[in-house]
Amino acid sequence: SLAFFTSQRLEWRHMDALFVRPAFDRVIEETDGEVWERDARLVDRYFEQGAGAEQPTFSVIFFTSSHHDYSFPEDRAPFQPSLRPLDVMQTDLRPFRQELVNRYRNSVSYVDSLVGELVDRLAREGRLDSTRVIVTAFAASDLHDPAGSDANAPVPGALRALDGRTGAAVWAADHPAWR
Repeated sequence: SLAFFTSQRLEWRHMDALFVRPAFDRVIEETDGEVWERDARLVDRYFEQGAGAEQPTFSVIFFTSSHHDYSFPEDRAPFQPSLRPLDVMQTDLRPFRQELVNRYRNSVSYVDSLVGELVDRLAREGRLDSTRVIVTAFAASDLHDPAGSDANAPVPGALRALDGRTGAAVWAADHPAWR
């Protein structure tokens, strides 16, 4: 079974016709409410759908909180000062770059907590040893860098992939590094 869970409307940039619907036999969309609320529901929907419980499955959970406009619950904002919710694509935010960077960091921190919740639930259900969790990310925003940096700025640290731009982290229960 191939399942795609998303909090993004799939007609955006024709994702439904070009990528998702031809490749996946189950598509689960959460499109009501704030983006961060939809992302939180994706974790629940993954378990409600029984993804991977009885037979091998391949599931993609497409969280969108860390995309424009960088969505997270306001009470989950460790990085301050942070911009209030707004359309970051339509506003000149150069004077508020640090606040924008913090808004982005808060959204990534929130998505990280959702991945942690997913892994914790897999462990509680005894499914973690038979599950591979792959987290991918992209660095496609210069966050109004005054230096005008490349929109595909390098991802620092351990998440750097072979091309030096796209981040990926793989967690495998049986990998020696995690024993």
